[in-house]
Amino acid sequence: MEYTVGVCDTSVKLCSLIENRLPPGQKLSGQIRIAKDLGNYVLMELESKEQMFLLADILADIIIENLQVRFIMKEIAAGYCFVAEKDQCEILINTIKKLWYQSAGKQDLEQVKKDVSSRVLLCLFESEEKIVLLDGVMRFRMQDCLAVWKKAVEDSVNEYLIKSEKKEFVKLLRYFVSMRDPMIEYVVVRLEAGEYKIFDAQNIRVTVPYEQEEEPGASKEDLLLSCLINLSPEAIDISHIPDENLKSLLKDIFVGRTRQ
Repeated sequence: MEYTVGVCDTSVKLCSLIENRLPPGQKLSGQIRIAKDLGNYVLMELESKEQMFLLADILADIIIENLQVRFIMKEIAAGYCFVAEKDQCEILINTIKKLWYQSAGKQDLEQVKKDVSSRVLLCLFESEEKIVLLDGVMRFRMQDCLAVWKKAVEDSVNEYLIKSEKKEFVKLLRYFVSMRDPMIEYVVVRLEAGEYKIFDAQNIRVTVPYEQEEEPGASKEDLLLSCLINLSPEAIDISHIPDENLKSLLKDIFVGRTRQ
């Protein structure tokens, strides 16, 4: 049996991708043979229908490990051109991590490949012309998969934007603190009865006007940050704060002033 397998992207060297995935025994026995290499198209020769299962597995592997990455890169470049190229690479890596390694409660990578393989196999069996275009498999047989990939891209971009906004926010607060004269030399922060309280070197509770203003939706972390920025202490003991993320944030804002 002869099959022509191809992709639209001329930069994809399909022959080498297939060859690298052929089991050593298959290479020697010739049960699946590459009859002609046409760059992004390959003419395959199969001795039996059983070999179609192996070919489907190989093509599914190429779709997930190669074409999926190219698809995600195009999605990022087309939809988020305002993002710097180096940051686009970060988004790509985070998206792949989500799809391959962070699918808790979902199919793992090998299960995904098996699912894609079954879809490719249907194309191999149903194609009267014995031509299988992998782009077509993705477009017409994997719409649900493409939706998952696009959602992973969106989530990664949103995380990137939140991270970028946080960096700008921290820079602004850091500058604001640096421009203020300290109202107190030393404070220690403790979590008591579900709220953060500030004490001076004599262990006396320190209060500021902002501490009494409980804005709707303001968390105990927000109130603490507001108080500390208002006080701008020269030294802040954060050793009693259990929240590591909050400690990291305070270190970023009050550079060189935190103590543990």
